[in-house]
Amino acid sequence: MLGSKPILQSSFPPIPVIIAPKIHAMITKKEMNQLHCVYETSQTEYFHKSAYSSSDTDHYLTCLFPNKSINDEHITGFWMHYYSNLERHSSKSIQFVNPLLINGTSNEHATCASYARQGYHGKDVYIFPVNSPGHWFLIIYFNQPKENQFLILESLNIHHHQHAFPKYIWIFAWILQKYFGVKNLDAFPLDKVTFRRNHNSTKASNTSWQALSEIRVICDKLEPHQKQRINIWDTYWQQTNGHDCGLYVLLAMIYIETFDLYDMLYQCCCHSEKSNYPPFPQLPTNYMQAFRREVFITLTVLMQKQGIPFDIIPGQD
Repeated sequence: MLGSKPILQSSFPPIPVIIAPKIHAMITKKEMNQLHCVYETSQTEYFHKSAYSSSDTDHYLTCLFPNKSINDEHITGFWMHYYSNLERHSSKSIQFVNPLLINGTSNEHATCASYARQGYHGKDVYIFPVNSPGHWFLIIYFNQPKENQFLILESLNIHHHQHAFPKYIWIFAWILQKYFGVKNLDAFPLDKVTFRRNHNSTKASNTSWQALSEIRVICDKLEPHQKQRINIWDTYWQQTNGHDCGLYVLLAMIYIETFDLYDMLYQCCCHSEKSNYPPFPQLPTNYMQAFRREVFITLTVLMQKQGIPFDIIPGQD
């Protein structure tokens, strides 16, 4: 249960150095240097020469290179590794919602029952990375009996994508009720929402933004009593390019979990003026570049377990 009293903390802790647990101990210094070289020079041939190479594998890893956009697999893969290896977890019960879950709407009842058996129901916080075609942002739901709240963290000027928020709030509220058994979302009744495939849609793909774009939500507006439950953190980190939005989502998830900031965020949503939230800590120069490199190294090493060799760049020490 999240705290019910206003917290005293008025500022965020400093941004940490993000190093994926256990990854650096899994490879040698030479292999690490090789990966740094591959990343800094965007050597796509590193993967093309691999015995494990495939178009899917190549794309999965090379789109982590600088100036590329990451996708749901990167967010899910890095988060699951990072979260499962943290020495200390939040005191709150947290549930990450895979952004691909919307693909399972045709099997909703079996999925909901399965999630109940796996203990995914009744969590304090649900975290949902969202892709509004071509752009990632994060929705956090604080599952409280009386003052349940949605929090939106948007790294691109909120006016650019604010028109998309109602649709995804409705989608998330629907998922929470149909899959995770959340009972306190009377403000978003299921009988007011209908999902309908667009007439020109293709077969649902395995990428979240394409799958979501093929679903049209009939009820996609928010009434005043619903807007009271929705908070947009307008002092959140702002990206300075068109390709780091997914990294900001991933960084926010890790940062909030590492410092157990759920209570702070929730209490700000409930007790602070929506235009007076404390700013997220300033990111050091080149921080996102370093974070992207860490994600690349982590996911490459994890893929190495499945057969990608490190010794295909001769002469690297």
